[in-house]
Amino acid sequence: MMYSYLRGDLRKKVLEYSFGKGRYTKKDTELVDTWLDAVRNLRNYCAHNSMVVGMNSSVVLLDPQDQQSVLTKDNDLFSRLYALNKLLPKEDTKRLKNDIMKLVKKTPIDVYLLNILPRDWED
Repeated sequence: MMYSYLRGDLRKKVLEYSFGKGRYTKKDTELVDTWLDAVRNLRNYCAHNSMVVGMNSSVVLLDPQDQQSVLTKDNDLFSRLYALNKLLPKEDTKRLKNDIMKLVKKTPIDVYLLNILPRDWED
């Protein structure tokens, strides 16, 4: 991903443009780096028809504004969805949530029993 090759000051400009927060620290850029890497990783798994259930990959850092209980594991499928949720605009996160809910209802397996998703993932 091109973002990972940018100098720190340019990464901050991308963050400012994308999220409009204003001032960013090195920790903020590291946080977004992990989210982008997680989404890229999920995309690659999906594009190559790899199994995303049970996947373990790069670490996703928790947004300091979120409670620790939101992200129980930092390298599973749900952590990828957490990162995607953090990067997408609100309208798109609602569509993503609805699409996942439809998939969960359609699947013949119990995604909660198999720990594919946490029971409170919708929150």
